[in-house]
Amino acid sequence: MASKLALGDTVAAALAYIPVLLVISLASVAAYYLARLLLLYVLAFLLRRLHGELYRRIKARRVLQRISHLAPAAVIYIGVSALLPPAHTTVVGLVQVCTLVYMVIASLVAVNAAINALHDVYLTLEVARTRVIKPYVQVVQTVLYVLGSILVVSIVIHRNPVNLFLGLGAMAAVLMLIFKDAILGLVASIQASVNNLVKPGDWVVVPSRNADGTVLEITLTIVKVQNWDRTIVTFPTYALVSESLQNWKGMSESNGRRIKTPLYIDVRSVHACSPEEVARFQQVMLLADYIAEEKKVLERQNAAVEHLALPGINSVRFTNLGMFRNYANRYLKSHPLLDHGDTCMARLLPATDKGIPLEIYCFSRITEWEAYEGVQGDIVEHLLSVAPEFGLRIYQHLSGADVRPNLSGAEPTAQ
Repeated sequence: MASKLALGDTVAAALAYIPVLLVISLASVAAYYLARLLLLYVLAFLLRRLHGELYRRIKARRVLQRISHLAPAAVIYIGVSALLPPAHTTVVGLVQVCTLVYMVIASLVAVNAAINALHDVYLTLEVARTRVIKPYVQVVQTVLYVLGSILVVSIVIHRNPVNLFLGLGAMAAVLMLIFKDAILGLVASIQASVNNLVKPGDWVVVPSRNADGTVLEITLTIVKVQNWDRTIVTFPTYALVSESLQNWKGMSESNGRRIKTPLYIDVRSVHACSPEEVARFQQVMLLADYIAEEKKVLERQNAAVEHLALPGINSVRFTNLGMFRNYANRYLKSHPLLDHGDTCMARLLPATDKGIPLEIYCFSRITEWEAYEGVQGDIVEHLLSVAPEFGLRIYQHLSGADVRPNLSGAEPTAQ
């Protein structure tokens, strides 16, 4: 009978605190909506007046809504200690621990959203196109989460967070092993940012990682690159400074893209020009001035060797390859889509088993890929088409079309 009475008293006491808990709950709900009202209307009004872009980013990241979650937690924390009797210290302590943990987590989420909002504002600035700060933002967020985790653990186990933090020193080796990529990525991202090595939007080539495309994202631990075949390649951030990296941003920023392609001339088609050929080449508009000036030089040089035997060897003469090379030079320098303020020339390279390379080396004013290829193609196609006019053959490997006429007794038409 006595036990039943005691149980009844306990139930009655518990039921007696239901109104108290109900009051605390209603007060916390009211505090949430009041805080939300003040933040979303009063503070938002001030932010909108002071910095419209910042307000839009804060609104998009729901920063003020996240901050308003602190108000009900504070009301519950204060209410349970003020309204519940001392006899319920265990319940009060448990509720307060839970509310403190909730407040720490809510604060971390709100601060993280605020940092992201500030980063979004930074991305709208002109300097963001050359200076990437996302790795720094991630470092700050990581530090905040680590400190928040330590604070949560200290609240749960009722320990001083400073002592708990100092105790992590004994685990430094383990932590360094766990966060190796993050630490290396932090150092690499700082170096990349300070030295302006790479940023999102750059065209990079990292041969060791099979990356050849546009940088999509640089984080604390990974770099994401979209290759030209639309595949996505990811690799550790520290690879930016520890491995070979080719960045094409210089080409984009200089508004000029290099054209460097060789035309292989068949050695057997090179010969000295006859007077008739020189006269014919002088009719070419781009060569007329060159031939007229060069004739005077050759006449002076050859006058000294006229009395010698073998004038064909001792004299200096025009060659069809020299004519073609000078024509190519003048053609490049007169091309309207090439940058004539930079290197622009056609030059001979050492002979190979494929013939004599005549390298086209110049810079296109157009950097957009398709248009650039069009400019390069027009130049190469024109020079290939006029080479036979100079008596030159473009070298290519033998094919069945070259062998069949030779087998039938006819001369091959191409080499």
